[in-house]
Amino acid sequence: MKKYKYLFIASLFFIISCQSVDKNKVESKTVESEKVGKTIMLTSKADLEAYVGQKITIMGKISNTKSPQILGVDIDYNGDTSIPKTGKATGILVKTIVPKDTSGIQKASRGAGTFYHLQSLDGDFIAKVEIINP
Repeated sequence: MKKYKYLFIASLFFIISCQSVDKNKVESKTVESEKVGKTIMLTSKADLEAYVGQKITIMGKISNTKSPQILGVDIDYNGDTSIPKTGKATGILVKTIVPKDTSGIQKASRGAGTFYHLQSLDGDFIAKVEIINP
């Protein structure tokens, strides 16, 4: 069942990112990083906006939520989120904006807002997490 949830989420992000952008549409920023050789380590979500399009590594607690996150960034984790774990993931930071009025577009299940995810470096949609402490 969890496998289908992630497939649905990945499909939803793909559909949203393929839409043309105007003020009533979903905006998705995927920018090739000029600093792909260097990796920036983040342990706080304070400056996420500054790193959109760059290769980063995030490290922190994996959230116990429907869509697992580290530092507010969506990640690929299929383990048990009810047991607190620390993890890290590396990828290109992507920002998606879902406006309140999306006339004709299905909204993400989270509704309107600004969302971030890590696009994996090996071609998968969302970067996988490496558990640091089990």
